[in-house]
Amino acid sequence: MKGVFSQVMLASAGFLILAGASAAAPNPAVEDANALYRAGRYAEALEAYTTIGAQRPESAELHFNRGAAQFRLGDLAGARESFEAAALHAADPLLQARSAYNLGNCGLSEAEGLLQENPASAIETLRRSAAYYKDALARDPEFDDAAYNLEVARRTIRAIEEQLQQQQEEQQRQRDEVKEKLEELIEEQRAQNAQSAEAAEQQQDPERPDPGEQAMNEMAQDQQGTREKTEELSEGMQSQGEDGKDSLDAAREHAEAAARKQRDAEEQLKEQNAAAANEAQQEALEELEKARDAMEEGDDSSNEQEPGEPGEEGDSDGTPPAGESNPDAPDGEQQEQPAPEPGEEAEDLPPPDATARDILNQEQRNKEQRNLQRMIRVRPVEKDW
Repeated sequence: MKGVFSQVMLASAGFLILAGASAAAPNPAVEDANALYRAGRYAEALEAYTTIGAQRPESAELHFNRGAAQFRLGDLAGARESFEAAALHAADPLLQARSAYNLGNCGLSEAEGLLQENPASAIETLRRSAAYYKDALARDPEFDDAAYNLEVARRTIRAIEEQLQQQQEEQQRQRDEVKEKLEELIEEQRAQNAQSAEAAEQQQDPERPDPGEQAMNEMAQDQQGTREKTEELSEGMQSQGEDGKDSLDAAREHAEAAARKQRDAEEQLKEQNAAAANEAQQEALEELEKARDAMEEGDDSSNEQEPGEPGEEGDSDGTPPAGESNPDAPDGEQQEQPAPEPGEEAEDLPPPDATARDILNQEQRNKEQRNLQRMIRVRPVEKDW
């Protein structure tokens, strides 16, 4: 999971100097801290920035550099706080833009960790990132990197929403299959109940012929077949609720109770006791009907809360993807590289429909997560500003 966002590079702000220092006489302490950062010694760089920043709490540049080091160390909360402080204290619109950009990158990194366990939260986090990228563009309309990452966030939102929609459709298909099988079991059980009721009347009426051992054993075999199908169905009922029980859990419990009663009926039929068998079968039928009712109630509840349509992030204005900025170094020694031409598909951005169909297969689900994560990956393109 972390590997994807090792590719997300923080925006750089040129050679950052302490406020009040001249370009001809840069602050040596800041230079040393920046050198530590460029050498990948992020913990030492962070310590240096923190020490210097304690003496210059109003320095937007130091807040920015501190956030860059925290991001590299995986401290997203600390990085977010530092970039917010940089944006607050910055007078330069370009530094404000890059602070907003990096706040968006913090959100992208956070969203990666949420993709598998809580995709809804990942969507909300990506929407916040998109808002930061739009803010960066508002402050610097030529900030192509923010436009690129804005498009990355939007595409990823659409891909997650499409995957969730596919998952809901597949879950509904499964539920429909369960309900259909329950109806078939109910009809089978109802027919077997009628047979045992007839046999019970024959056994209790001396004027009627006894159903005989062979007929009772055949009824026991029929009940065994229905019981085995009930057990198989209940074992295949997997909860689809995110928190606690859902209607499928309730249906499974009733199906399991029905199977237990069906087993009791089998034993009574083998013992030639049609009346006791019929009583157990009636209870089994009631449990199967309760299972079906639980499924229908679950469908009614889900219909009251229709999911949003994919792509409703609210601000998709068709901004074409541009180049991505490399905020990798706090002092920003940057190089210009070409951005994708309008309409050109970025290498690491598969189209939203690249998500797989069979989301219930565990191996396929893993593949989908990798696809979504690849969509968040952005290419490092350094840019001088």
